[in-house]
Amino acid sequence: MTTWSHGSLTSSGNTCSESFLPYELVVEARAGEAKSEARVLVRVLDENDHAPTFPRSLHETQITEEDDRHLPKTILTVRARDGDGEEHSRVRYSLSGDGVFPNSSSSFAVDPLTGAVLLLRPLDRDPPLGQAKWHLRVSASDGELSDDTVVQVNLKDVNDNSPYFPDPVLTATICENTALGSPVIQVVATDHDDPKEGQNAQLVYSLEKNAIDEATGSPIFTIDTHLGLITTALCCLDREKTQRYSIQVVATDGGGLKGTGTVVVDVEDINDVPPRFSRPEWSLDVSENHPVERVLATLTVVDHDISNNFTFRVVKESGHGWDIFSVQERGGGGPGGDLRLVTPLDYENPDQRPGFRFRVEVTDEGDDGWDDKYHVDGAWVNLRLLDENDNTPTFLVRDHAHLTLPEDTPANAALTTFTAHDLDAGGYSRIQYSIAPASDPGRRFGVDEVGAVRLVGDLDRETTASHSVLVWAVDDGLPPRTATAFLNVNVTDVNDNPPFLAEPQEVKVAENGVTQVVARLRLGDPDDWRLGHGPPFTLALDPRAPPHIATSFTVTLDERGDEGRGVGVVSTVGSLDREEHRLLLVPLVVADAGSLSATLTLTVHVVDLNDNPMTPASKTVTVHTVQHQKRQVPLGRVYVQDPDDWDAAAKTYAWRHYQSGFFLNTSTGDLTMAPDTPDGRYELGFWVSDPSQGQSGVIANVTVKVKMLTEREVTQGTSLTLVVNPYWAVTEQDEAGREGSSLVRRLAEASCSWIEGSNTGVWAWVSDEMTGVQQADMMQHHLESQEEEQQPTATTTTTTTTTTTTTSSTASTQVWLVAPGVHNLSHILLYRRQQLTQALGVDIDDVGTVDDQEHTNASKTPRRLRGDTRKCTGGWWTQVKVGDGYSVVDAGVSAMVGPRVQVSRGCGCLPPTPVQDDTCNTDTCLNGGRCLPTPSGTRCVCPHDTWGSRCKVLSRYFEGAAYPSEGDNVESGSWSWVPSIPSCSEVHLSLEVLTTSPDGTLLYSGPQQRQRISRPSVVVKNTQREKNNVETTRRDMNGVKETPRRDRNGVETRRDRNGLKKTLDKSANNKTPNKINDILEGALRSINTLEEVLGKADNILENALRADSEDEKVPTNTTDVSEVSPRTPIETTEELLRGRSDLVLLELRGGHPTLLLDLGGGAVTLTLNASYTLADNTWHRIDLIWKDELVEMIVDLCSGGSLDTQLTPPSSPNHTLLPDAHTCRGAARLPRTARVLNTNQPLQVGGLAHPPPSHTSYGWPAPLHPLPFKGCIRNLRINGELVDLGSDRVSRRSSTGCPATNCHSAGLHCGIHGRCVGSSEWLRCECVSGWTGAACATPTTPSTFYVNSYVKLALSFTPLGYTTSITLRFRTRQQRGQLLRLSSQHGRDSFSLQLLQGQLCVLLQFQPDPVKSLCLSLAQVTDGRWHAVTAARYGSATFLLVDDGDGDLYNASMSLEGRQMLEVDTVEGVYVGGTPEYVSVNVLQIESDFHDGCIDDLRILGRSLPLPSAVNKTTWGEVSTFKDVESGCVAPPVCNNVTCAPPLTCVDTWRSYQCGCGEGRVLNNGNISSNSSNSNKGSINSRSKVTCEDQDECVWHPCLNGGSCFNTPGGYVCVCGPGYSGQQCQLADAGETSIKLSLGAVVAILVWCVFLLLLLCGFLLHQHHKRSVVRRGVGASVKDSVRKEDSSSPCTHTPNLLQLQLVKPPRANGQPAWTTRNPNIADVDVLQVDASSVTSSMEDQKRTITSTPVAGLSLLGDKGKETLERSKNGSSRGGGTTMPSASDDLRNYAYEGEGSSPGSLSSCLESCSGSGKFLDGFREVAHMLES
Repeated sequence: MTTWSHGSLTSSGNTCSESFLPYELVVEARAGEAKSEARVLVRVLDENDHAPTFPRSLHETQITEEDDRHLPKTILTVRARDGDGEEHSRVRYSLSGDGVFPNSSSSFAVDPLTGAVLLLRPLDRDPPLGQAKWHLRVSASDGELSDDTVVQVNLKDVNDNSPYFPDPVLTATICENTALGSPVIQVVATDHDDPKEGQNAQLVYSLEKNAIDEATGSPIFTIDTHLGLITTALCCLDREKTQRYSIQVVATDGGGLKGTGTVVVDVEDINDVPPRFSRPEWSLDVSENHPVERVLATLTVVDHDISNNFTFRVVKESGHGWDIFSVQERGGGGPGGDLRLVTPLDYENPDQRPGFRFRVEVTDEGDDGWDDKYHVDGAWVNLRLLDENDNTPTFLVRDHAHLTLPEDTPANAALTTFTAHDLDAGGYSRIQYSIAPASDPGRRFGVDEVGAVRLVGDLDRETTASHSVLVWAVDDGLPPRTATAFLNVNVTDVNDNPPFLAEPQEVKVAENGVTQVVARLRLGDPDDWRLGHGPPFTLALDPRAPPHIATSFTVTLDERGDEGRGVGVVSTVGSLDREEHRLLLVPLVVADAGSLSATLTLTVHVVDLNDNPMTPASKTVTVHTVQHQKRQVPLGRVYVQDPDDWDAAAKTYAWRHYQSGFFLNTSTGDLTMAPDTPDGRYELGFWVSDPSQGQSGVIANVTVKVKMLTEREVTQGTSLTLVVNPYWAVTEQDEAGREGSSLVRRLAEASCSWIEGSNTGVWAWVSDEMTGVQQADMMQHHLESQEEEQQPTATTTTTTTTTTTTTSSTASTQVWLVAPGVHNLSHILLYRRQQLTQALGVDIDDVGTVDDQEHTNASKTPRRLRGDTRKCTGGWWTQVKVGDGYSVVDAGVSAMVGPRVQVSRGCGCLPPTPVQDDTCNTDTCLNGGRCLPTPSGTRCVCPHDTWGSRCKVLSRYFEGAAYPSEGDNVESGSWSWVPSIPSCSEVHLSLEVLTTSPDGTLLYSGPQQRQRISRPSVVVKNTQREKNNVETTRRDMNGVKETPRRDRNGVETRRDRNGLKKTLDKSANNKTPNKINDILEGALRSINTLEEVLGKADNILENALRADSEDEKVPTNTTDVSEVSPRTPIETTEELLRGRSDLVLLELRGGHPTLLLDLGGGAVTLTLNASYTLADNTWHRIDLIWKDELVEMIVDLCSGGSLDTQLTPPSSPNHTLLPDAHTCRGAARLPRTARVLNTNQPLQVGGLAHPPPSHTSYGWPAPLHPLPFKGCIRNLRINGELVDLGSDRVSRRSSTGCPATNCHSAGLHCGIHGRCVGSSEWLRCECVSGWTGAACATPTTPSTFYVNSYVKLALSFTPLGYTTSITLRFRTRQQRGQLLRLSSQHGRDSFSLQLLQGQLCVLLQFQPDPVKSLCLSLAQVTDGRWHAVTAARYGSATFLLVDDGDGDLYNASMSLEGRQMLEVDTVEGVYVGGTPEYVSVNVLQIESDFHDGCIDDLRILGRSLPLPSAVNKTTWGEVSTFKDVESGCVAPPVCNNVTCAPPLTCVDTWRSYQCGCGEGRVLNNGNISSNSSNSNKGSINSRSKVTCEDQDECVWHPCLNGGSCFNTPGGYVCVCGPGYSGQQCQLADAGETSIKLSLGAVVAILVWCVFLLLLLCGFLLHQHHKRSVVRRGVGASVKDSVRKEDSSSPCTHTPNLLQLQLVKPPRANGQPAWTTRNPNIADVDVLQVDASSVTSSMEDQKRTITSTPVAGLSLLGDKGKETLERSKNGSSRGGGTTMPSASDDLRNYAYEGEGSSPGSLSSCLESCSGSGKFLDGFREVAHMLES
C-alpha cells in the first residue's frame, strides 16, 4: 500500500480475492514527530476472471451393452475447477452428444451439480441402430465462463445377435451330370456382434434341410462349415428327374444363435435324353382337299430336355408317299413336328387312292445329329386318303331339252332322259335325280333313278301355259354337289274346261216373298276361244234338280246378253221359307261351243224373318276359370228353342229367380259371371220375351258348372287339334238331336283313363284362337258351315263322259286339356293319339304340348308356331301364358268357357328366365319328393336313389325286345320318353351307357308314323233333317275332308292334302283299266313300303271297279274317280324344306356308336369305329355336339377306355401317350341350310314306341331299322340340364335304376352318406363330399384360411397326364381367391380352381397358348354356405360342377384341340388357397389369396389329401408348408351388437346375419322386411301385431313311404313304418329284419318295460286330467340310464298327441348343425331324446359315432308341460377339434334326401337293420296313453 502526502491510500500491486483474506492496515500520520495511527480494514471484492476447467479433456468408461439393471445409474463423474470465489465459483454441468436428445428419450443424462453422468437406458452396441463407442460432451459453466470435456462410453459386447443372410433366398445354377464336389454357391452370413469379443461372431455353416436322393437316401449337397461353400455330394444330377432343389442353410455363431437362409438350386439342362415319338405308329385320315399350307397332324415328341434342337425328316424310300409329305418343326416351339403336304392330294388319282405309308425320324441335335443314333427315333405314318366330294356331276349327252305337249298328255308319259356321271368315289358315286321343287310347284313332273323324266301329273294350260323344269343330279357326297339340266315344256290347249259362273255365284232372297228375278248369270270359259273352245254358251236348269228346287226356280237363257255370249236368268216361282231351307243350291247345266258341258251351282241364301214362335229350352254351360282373374267371365247367351235364327235383337230377357254372382244383359241375353265364383253347379232361370211374336215369359233354364284352376295348371296343360267343327266339339246333341256327351267331354274321360297321379281328374275346354268372346255364338257359325256342306256335286260333261266330285269344308278345333299333378300329359296323349282318335271318331291333327322341359315348369307349347321363326337363326322358344279374358264356344243347348291361352315366341335357345316361384307346387319336386317351404325358397325332401334339388332319377334300365326272336320288331321293345331337344343352334347332348348288347337304339327324336282312322262318311242334314236331302262328305284315305275350292273360273274342284288340284279326266276314250293303272301308280308313289302297297291295292281296285259298275247304271255314262291321297307326314315340298324331316338317331351297331342327324338341310351319318367295343358291361360316355354347321361325336372323352377305369394311374411313370383321336372322335359338316333341330317330338330313349317312317319320304339315306336297347342309360344331359328318367315318364319295359350297378344286391352297403359307383365288375362305395371313413360315417374336418394363407402339398402318387379331377367343399363370402392350383414344373402348364368376381371358374393353360377359362356365371357360390365343387379335365376339355351339378350349376367346354397332357409337379405344383411368390427380399406375396373362408374334403382323382392342421398327412400326400391356416371352420360372431325389431331376433348366417324368427318359427301376421346385409336390421310394421310362432312342417307331408309326421318346436319328427328308416323314412331297411340285440340291450328293454308298466298304472290311478310324454331310448352299450325331468314349458300342441323331441345332430366340420332354417333335419325316426352330449375332441366324436347313443325315458309333467333337452357344445380353434356342422352343410341333407348325422338314433336305425321294427312297436303304447 502506498500512502501519499495528501493521505490517499493506494494499492501497490494486484489484489486477488481468490488468494487473500481481507487486508487490515495501520496508517500512521506524522506531522513532524507527531504521529497518529489509524487502523484501516481493506476488503477486496471478487471478479469473475477465472473459467471452470476440467483436469483432462477426455474421460473414458466401459459398460456392458444391453445392461438394464438399476437404471438410471451413474457410469462416470467429471468435475471442473473454477478459480473465482464466492458466487463466481459455482459450476453447473450439461450434456450433449450421442444418445442425448432434447426430449425424454435420451439415453444419457448428467447431474448438473455433481457432474455425475447417468445411464438412462440400456445401450445397443451392434448395428444397425447400435454403436460400439458413445461420445458425450460434458460442459461446465459458472454462468459466464465454461469449459468442456469429452466422455467416451465403451460398450462391452454380449452375444445378442443371431447371424443372418443378407439375401434370404439365394439362387444358384448348376448343370446336370456335374461331377461330385462341384461348387454350387458360397453363402455368407452376417453377425453384428463383436468379432473380437470371444466367439460371438465366429460363424459355422451347415445344411439343415438338404435334398435327399430317393434312390440311395444320401444327401445331394454338402457345405464347408467355415467358408459356406456348397458343393455337390453326389455325382450326376438329373434335371429330368428334379429340375429344382430347395435347401436350407444355417449359420451358427459361438453362442449358439442361428440364422437360416434358402438356396434354390436350378439344374441347367444338357441334351442327354433322346427324343421319342409319343406313338410308334400314326394312323391318319386325310382329306384329298387338304390345303398344302395347313398342317396335317402334329407328330408329338416326348423329350424331357429343354435344350433341344429338334429336326425332322421323312425317310427316303421308306414307303409309298414318302416324297409327297414333309415334317417340319412345330410352330410355336412345342415338342413335335408338323406333318405337311408337299404336293396336293387327289383321290381320283389311282396311285394315291390306296393311301400312304412311310417312316419319319426325329433328332434333337440339329441337322448334324443324324449320325448319333442314340438321339434319333422313328415312327411309321399310315395315311388313309379320304374322298371328298370335289367333282360336280356332269351330264353325258345334254343338259337341256325343249318339248311341246297338249294339256291332255296322259300321265306317266316319258318325256326325256338326262344321264349324269360323277368322278368322285372312283367313278362309282351314286347319283340321285330330282326335280327342283320351286320349278315344279304342282309336282307334275318326275324323274327316276336313271334320269328319265316323266309326266306324273296332269298338265293344265289354263293354269300354266309353259313349264321350265330344273332336273337336279345330286351326288352322294357331303356336302352334296348338284348339276342342273333344263327342260322347257310348252302346253297347247284342248277343250277341257266347261263354262263357269263369272257373276254372281251367290245371292240372297228374303223368305215369304213374291215371284222375282233372283240373278242374271254371266258365264266364262278359261279355254282358248280362238280354237272354238268358248262362247256362245248355253244354260238351263239341271233336269236332275231336286223337286223343291225344280218347283221353286225357273231358268231361262238370254242369248243376246253379254254381247251375244248368253246370260242365264234365274227367277223364283213362289215364296221361300228359311225354316224349310236355309240354303238352296240351284244346279245349272252349262255348255260351250264345243259341246263341253258341266253342272254348276248357284247358291241362294234365304234371308230369315221372325215368323216362328220360340219354345222353352235348357242349356248347360261348362266354365273353367282361373284364380286371381279380375275380369268377369262370359257364359254365352240364354237359349230358347226357336227355328228363327236372325231374330236375336227382337228378344228381351229377364231373371226368373236371381242368382248372386251372375249378371244378365236383358237386351242381348248374354250371361256373365263373377271371376271369384266358387266351384259348383248353379241352376239359373230366366224369362224370354219376343214382342214381335206376342210372346212373353218363355222359360229358359241355364245350368252352370264351375271349375276353378290355378294359372300354373293352365300353363301346364296340353292342346289338341281336332278335325271337327267347334260346334260339334262342344254340342251335347248328336246329329239326330239326341242328348249325349260332347266330344270335349268324351276326350277328357278317355284321357283320364290313361292318366295316373291326377287327384282332380282331367279338365278340357275349347281354346281356339279363331273362337273368342266376340264370336261366342257358335250356332250361326255352325249353320253357315252346314250350308256349305250341303252344296251338291259339281259335274263336268263331254259328249261321252261326265266326272263328278264331291266337296266339303274342313274345320278344326283346338282343345286345351289340364290334368293337375300330371307332368307328362302331352306325352301320354301323344302316345295314345290313335286310341283317342278311335274313341272320339274324329282325327287328331296335333298334340301340341310335347315340350315339358323340367327347368321351365311351364314350357308346354302348341306344335304349330304361328309366328315367323324363320328369321331366328339361333333357334327359337315358345312360352305359354294365361291370356286376358276367356274363350266361349256356344252351341245352343251347351256352351264351353275356358281361359284364353297365349303363346309367346322369340328368338333364342331358351325362353326368358321365369320369375322364381318360392311356393311349393305339384311339379317342384319330382319322383315322389315332398316340397317344404323355407325362408330362402323351397326345398325338396327326396326319396332314396334320387338326385339333386328336385329329386331327379338319373339312370334307367331297358329290358330290350320282348321276344328276342323278333328283335327287329320295334313295337315289342323297351323305350321311355323324355322332353324334346330344344330348338337351339348349339346343342351339347351327353349320356352314359352300360350294356352287353352290341346293337340297340339309344336316342331317337323325329317324325312318327301317323295313320288316320277309317270310319263312315260324315252325314250332315239340314235343320228339318229331311231324309231326301242328305249330302255326303267324301274323305280321303286318311280321313281328312277334301277342301272345296273354286278356281278362277268359279268351278268347284277338289284339292288333295298337298294342295294339288285333282284334275278331271279329259280323254273321251279312257277306260277303267287305264284309270286303275293311274290310281295304282299314284298309290305306289305315295305309299312308303311294299307291305303298305299290298295292303292298299285290294281296296283301290275294289273301289275303282265298284265305281265302274255304278257308272254303268248312270244314263250319262259318268265315271266316279276315287283318288288316293299320299299317307305321308310331309304335306308339301315347302314343308319338307322348312325342316319337317328333322331327325336325330343315335344307335349302337356292332358295339360302336352311329349317329344319323338331319337338321332340315339333309341327313348326315357319323360312325366311330373305336378300338374297343362299348358293349363290354362297363359305363361309357357319348357326347354329341352340333353347332356352326358341324356335328361332332366323342366317345369316353377320348380317355381311351371306360369311365370306370380311366382315373386309375398307371403303374409306370410313362403315361404320356395320347389316345387315338380318330377312333374316339369324329365330325361331319352339316349342310348350310341346317340350323336347328326342330322335331317338336319327345326324345325317345332306349327304343321307339312306334315304327319309324319311311326314309324315302324324308330323303334319308337308308331305311331306319332301330333295334330295342337292352342295358342301362344314365346321366342324360342336354345343354347342361340333367334329364329326369324317373317313374313319371311314359315308357314300356323300362324301369328306374340299373340292376347291374346296384351295390346292395352285390352285398355292398355304402351307408347314408355313400354312393355306389362303378360297373358290375367293379362296384365300390364313394363317400359324398364332406364324409369319409368306414360306411362314410365320419365327417371330414375343414380348415379356415385367413389373409395371406396357403397350403403346399406334396403328392405321393403321380396324376394322369390326360385326366385330372378335383373335388372339394368350400364356403366364403369373398368375391375373389384361388381354391386350388395344379401346375407342372416351372408352373408353365396349370389347372386351377378360382373365384373371379364372385363366379366359380376353372382355368387351364398350356404354354404358350393363352389361358382358357370356364365359369359358372349364374351360380351363387359366395353366399357363405357350403358348396361342393367338382372340376375335371380330359385333355383340354374342361368340366365344372357345383352342388348337384344341374342346369346353371354345370358348365363344360368340349374343346379337344392343341396340347392335351398336363404333367403335375408332385412336389412343387400343388397349392391350396393362394400361391406364394417372393417379390423382393423378405417379402412374400400371396397371389390370388383365398381368405376369410373354409375348404374341406380335398380330393384329386378321388384320393383324399390332407388339410392342416387337423390332418397333415394321408396315404396320398402330405403338407409341405402352410401359413395362416387353422383347423375347423370358424367365423367371428356378428350378432353381438345387432338389435332386431321384436319379435325378431338376430340369426347368425356365418359372417353375416339376418333378422328372423329363428329355427322352425314364422311370423303369424304382419309385414316384415329383413335382409342378410349387416346394415339392415329388419323392421316390422308397427301397426300390425305380429308374433313368432312355431311352423307346422307336417302340413307338407315330409315323411315318405307312409311315415307319420309329428310337429315339434323348431322342426318335425318322422315315425317310420316297418321296413323303412331315415330322417324322412326314405331308406328301405337292408338285410335281415329280425332283431339282434346285445345282452345289455335286452336288460335295458326289460327295465324299460317294467318302468312303462308302473307309469301306466300311475297314470290310470292318479293322472286323470294330466298326461305324460314318454321319452325313451335304447343303447348299444351295457350301461343304460333312465332320466326323469320335470316339464318347464307349457305344451303348445294338441294334448292328445305325444310330444316328440327334435334332436339336433352332433356337431361336425366346424359348424353348428343348425344355424339357419333347416326343416329337413328331423333326427329321430321314433320316440327319442338326445341322451349323449357331443364331445369336443375328435376321439370322443369317433367313439360316439361307432356306438349307439344312450337314450332315456322322460315324463312331461303336470298340465301338459314338456322339457326339451338339447345338446350343447362349445367350439375350439385347436387342431383336430371337431366343429359343429352348419345348417347349409350339404352333408346334412343335400344328398339323396338324407340328413341323418352320426350319433343320432336315426343313424343307428339305418345301420342296425331290424332295430327300427322293435322301436316302432312303442307307437301302440302311445295310443294307449292317448286314451
